[in-house]
Amino acid sequence: MIDSVRPISTNAFARLAGAYQENRPGYPNQLLSVLAERARSQVEQGAWTADFLAIDVGAGTGISTRQLAGALSLTCQVVGIEPNTEMLQEARAGGGPPNLRKYLDGTAENLPFDAGTASLVVAAQAVQWFDRPRYYAEALRVLRPVGIIAVIQNNRSWECSAFLDHYEDLLERYSPGYTREYRDIDFLTEFEVAGFAHCELHQCDWVRAMSVPAFIGMAKSSTKFAAAVQTHGEDVVLGALIHLIKSAKRDEDLLPIRYHSELFMAWRPL
Repeated sequence: MIDSVRPISTNAFARLAGAYQENRPGYPNQLLSVLAERARSQVEQGAWTADFLAIDVGAGTGISTRQLAGALSLTCQVVGIEPNTEMLQEARAGGGPPNLRKYLDGTAENLPFDAGTASLVVAAQAVQWFDRPRYYAEALRVLRPVGIIAVIQNNRSWECSAFLDHYEDLLERYSPGYTREYRDIDFLTEFEVAGFAHCELHQCDWVRAMSVPAFIGMAKSSTKFAAAVQTHGEDVVLGALIHLIKSAKRDEDLLPIRYHSELFMAWRPL
């Protein structure tokens, strides 16, 4: 059985859209290439006709949507779905490849598409906020036979970095209810329980070199950091972050932020 979660309020991302777009990382091309290759293979085998539709659910400011459109063939149409008004406005202003058709206001639990119309349904850095049983049911509904569901996420590799380990300590201390394991979800098992088949996991590790202002901007784009500020005040939380950076003697150097990224995939059965 898959645990049902309460979907996050779209208000949690209020006033974060600009910082999110400016400071959040993209996703490794290595993983996007795997996803594109799987989609291409299905097309070449004749599983789908030319009207290929990919849906990016919880598109945010469009970071993942633009990457997805760029990785797929220009004959593959891409649509982003996002419920937060500010995020949606930022995404629509961001442009993208010509096969990125549009962004729609919508939720993971009620996708605005007819049954059997999508070849690929993706959620990047968002699925932990969904009511996942309802989302999986919606993905099964809108996907064609042998259509693909995918989850992509960037995880900070705090196990390999003392600085990131201390940053997670900071969030766990100040952000109500936060735990660094909040994205440790067994998606492959959840996919199988929901009725998908042929599950796959692809992973890669990489490093993003960030300036101190960029890292602080990324922290401020997080709902977890915003909750910490709301609870304890910006002076306390931001002061603790700056102290952490200075303690690491990185106040002038670039911060090497290590990531472990994952791509989970499964197929809708015939």
